[in-house]
Amino acid sequence: MRLRINIYIVASIAFSIITLVSFWAFSSLFAETSIFYIGLPFALNAFLFSYVLLRRDGAASSFKIAHAQIPNIILGALTILSVLAVLFVPAYNGSMLEWMKISPLDWLRYLSSLLLTSFLPGYFLLKILDRKHVLDTGIVIVLSYLVSLFITFLAGFSFSVSANSLDSLGLPIIISTNIFLIVIYYLTNRKKTRNCLVTINWLELGLLLPILTVITVGSVITMINNLPLTSGDMQNNYGTALNFLKGFPVYGGKMVTYGGGYLFAIYLDVLFILSGIPSALAKQGLYILSFMSLLAFYSSIKAWFSESQDKRLPLVATMLSILLGFGGLYALYLKFTDPAYTNIIQLLSTATSKTYDIYMRILYLPDIVAPLWNIGLPVFFTLLYFLKKNSSNLIRATIIPALVALGYMGHTSEVIIFIIIAFIYTLFFRKSNSVKIGPYIVLGLGVVTLADLAAPVQMFVSSGVGAGLSLPFVISLILAVAASVAELVKDRCTFLFSMNLRTSLLEKLGKSWRYGKWVLIYVYFFFFVTWLTIEKDFNLWAWGGYSFTPFFVFPLRFGAVGLLAIISIFIYFSGIIRDRRLFFFLSLIPIGFALEQLANYYLSYYPAYRYGTLAFV
Repeated sequence: MRLRINIYIVASIAFSIITLVSFWAFSSLFAETSIFYIGLPFALNAFLFSYVLLRRDGAASSFKIAHAQIPNIILGALTILSVLAVLFVPAYNGSMLEWMKISPLDWLRYLSSLLLTSFLPGYFLLKILDRKHVLDTGIVIVLSYLVSLFITFLAGFSFSVSANSLDSLGLPIIISTNIFLIVIYYLTNRKKTRNCLVTINWLELGLLLPILTVITVGSVITMINNLPLTSGDMQNNYGTALNFLKGFPVYGGKMVTYGGGYLFAIYLDVLFILSGIPSALAKQGLYILSFMSLLAFYSSIKAWFSESQDKRLPLVATMLSILLGFGGLYALYLKFTDPAYTNIIQLLSTATSKTYDIYMRILYLPDIVAPLWNIGLPVFFTLLYFLKKNSSNLIRATIIPALVALGYMGHTSEVIIFIIIAFIYTLFFRKSNSVKIGPYIVLGLGVVTLADLAAPVQMFVSSGVGAGLSLPFVISLILAVAASVAELVKDRCTFLFSMNLRTSLLEKLGKSWRYGKWVLIYVYFFFFVTWLTIEKDFNLWAWGGYSFTPFFVFPLRFGAVGLLAIISIFIYFSGIIRDRRLFFFLSLIPIGFALEQLANYYLSYYPAYRYGTLAFV
C-alpha cells in the first residue's frame, strides 16, 4: 500500500507548528500565558491560511435539508426559548463583584436577551425583505446585528420621547417586536419546496472561523481581566446609559451625554432591562460581539471582488488585516536590549509611545465595548459593501437608510467619512447604470432629522448655538445630494469626453510611474529613517497623542501589511490603476493619509490617529 503525502498539507502543518512555537516562545518570554492561548486558534488559522495560498481550488460541498421548514422550526424554537428565559428566569440580585456566583440559568437569560435585542429582530426583517436570498451569510449575520440594534433603539426611543420609563416598558415592547416580526417572517417565507440545498465552502469556513475565534478569544480574555467593567470610555458610556433609564436627562435645555449621542445608551438600557444580571456585566459581556467589524470587512471585500477569478483574495485580505504594525518588533527589541522591562504592560506602553502601534493600532481590531467598535466600524464596512453589492431596491431602500441613521446617531464620524468616500467613488470610479447609493444616504439623513426633531433636545441636526444647523450634518447632506445628482447624470448621459480623459490620465500615470515608483520607495524609507533619527527622544504623548499623528510613523503603524502594499504598488501599479476596484481602494491610502495630516492641525472633530483605518482598508 502506497502512502501518498500531500505537500500542501505538510507545508501548512509546518507553518502551523512554527506559529504555535512562536506564540509559546513569546508567552514564555513575556511570562504571559494568555499569549499562548491566543496562539492556539492562530496556529489553526496559520495552517488554513497557508493551505489556501498554496491551493487555488476551494473545497465546496452541498447537502440537502429534507424539509425546507426545519431551519424555520429551529429558529422559532430558539425565539420562543429566548422569550421564556427572559420572562421566567429570575434576575440575579447579587453584587456585580460576585459575578462568579451567577448561575448558568442567569447566563442563559443574558444570552437570550442578546438574541432578542442584537440579532433576531434584524434577522427576521432581513429575511422578510430578502426572499430571494441575495445577501451572503456573512453579511446577513452583520446586518442582523446592526438592524437589531436600530430596531431596539427605535423601540426604546419611542417610549423615552413619550415620557415613559424604559425600565417598566422595555421588556414587553422588545418581546412584542420579536413576536410580531417572527409572525410576519413565517407568513412571508412559507416555502412550497420540500427540501433546500445548502452549499458550504469548507476552506472559506475553515479559515474565517479561526480568524473570528482569534478576535473573540482575545476579546474574552480582555473582558475577563477587566471584570466587572473596563475603565475609561466604557465606564463613561455605562454612566450615560444609566442616565437614560428614566428618560432623557435634560438639564438647563441641554442633554447630558458622553460622546455626543444617545443611541448606544438607549440600546444598552433595553439590554440591561432584559439581561437579568448586573448592568455593568451586561455591558462587559458585549465583548463577545467584537468580531462584527472583522466579519463586515470580509463581507465587504468579498462583495467588491466577487467577480475575481481568484476567490482567495477576500480570505487573504482578512487574514492580513488582523496583523499589527511593527510595534511588536520594537517591543521585542526593547525586551532583548533592556533587562529593566520585566512588566509587559510597561513594555507595551513604551513601545506604543514610540511607534503609534499596539494600543494606538489601526481601529479595525476591537478594543473596548464602545459605539466606535460596536456601531461605527461595522456600519462603515457594511455601507462599503452596499456601495458595490447589487441587491433589490426594497433591501437598499430599507437597510441603507437604517444603517446611515444607526451610524450617524451611534458614532457619527464613520458615516461622514463614508459619505466622503461615496462621493469620490461616484465621481471617479462608478460605472454608468450601476447600483445607486446617494438617494438612500439622503433618506437615512432624513431619518436622523426626524428622530432628532422628536427628541427633547436636538443633537445631530442643530449646532446647539441658536437656531443654526450642525456643520457636519450640512456637509454630509450636501455631499449625499451631490452624489445622488452625479449618479443620475452619469446614468442619463454618456460622457465620452470623461472616458477619454480617464484613458488619457491612466496612460500618463502609467508612463510617469517609471520614475514615480522610485519616489514611493524613497518616501517610505525616508519616513523610516526620520523615525530612527528621533526614536530615542520620541514620545507620542509629547507630540499630541490621539490628536496628532506624525507623518513618519506611517510605516510603523501599517507594519507588514503596509510594506506588502508598497511592494505590490511598486510592481503592479499599471495593472492596479486599470482595475476600477483596485484603483478605488488604492485611492483610499492617500485620502486617509491626507485626512490624517489635516486632522493634526484643522480637523479636530475626529482624532487624527483614527484616519489610519481608512488608509488601511
